[in-house]
Amino acid sequence: MKKIILVFAVASVALVSCKKNRTCSCTVEGEKYDTIFQDMSKSDAKSKCDGLSTLMMLGGGSCELK
Repeated sequence: MKKIILVFAVASVALVSCKKNRTCSCTVEGEKYDTIFQDMSKSDAKSKCDGLSTLMMLGGGSCELK
């Protein structure tokens, strides 16, 4: 029974801690812009930041997930 409770506790912490506020930092012509993605996993935020980066490339900029 103790092992089940321990596994449940570890799994709960892992699931809760993986969603955080993530910052996508973009630079266009020397100007810096930050976009915050709230309560998002790192992989989802990276996908959205990569999408922003694609748009910013049209204006000569780039984005990076911090």
